[in-house]
Amino acid sequence: MQRGGPWLFVLALLAALVLGGLASTVAWEYENRATAAAQPPSALPAAPAAQATVAPTPLPPTIRVPVGTSAALPPTVGVPAATSAAGAPAASVTATLAATAPPTRQAIPTAPVATATPAAPPGGNVANGRQLFQQNCNACHPNGDQGVGPALHGAGFRSQFPTDASVTQIIANGRDGMPGFGSRLSAQQIGDIVAYIRSLP
Repeated sequence: MQRGGPWLFVLALLAALVLGGLASTVAWEYENRATAAAQPPSALPAAPAAQATVAPTPLPPTIRVPVGTSAALPPTVGVPAATSAAGAPAASVTATLAATAPPTRQAIPTAPVATATPAAPPGGNVANGRQLFQQNCNACHPNGDQGVGPALHGAGFRSQFPTDASVTQIIANGRDGMPGFGSRLSAQQIGDIVAYIRSLP
């Protein structure tokens, strides 16, 4: 046997092992590449379809109708102007409300209060009437004659005021700018003045 033979055998064995490993590695890599090339490409996941966004429909504004009225809705809410809030004709709603409404109290006119006219007592006191006449009547009827007021004697006066009651009413209540004296003179005092006037010629 030649010198160095065992070492050469070992080296040859190692070289065979290395070459065999490299060949196996190359064969494995080639097989993997061939398998990958033979497989179809994986499909990508489809993107989700876009959903349509529906905007909410705005509701019409709420309209408050006062109780006892038949308000007409504006045309923007789609209700005719001649209908009430409940959809019934406004005329029928008004008639229903009018029929059910309580009756309106009306003020009863007060009858005018008649001013009481004192009756001329029979047989008035002429002397006392003359004094009362001077105090209350003489400024406008001086001594019974015409002054600011008309004369209180003569045929014309008697024909216009034929009764003592008519003269009493004027003295008590007044007439044509003449104030009434019923609040300051008693019925007896007015009767005395009437007696004095009737005594004038």
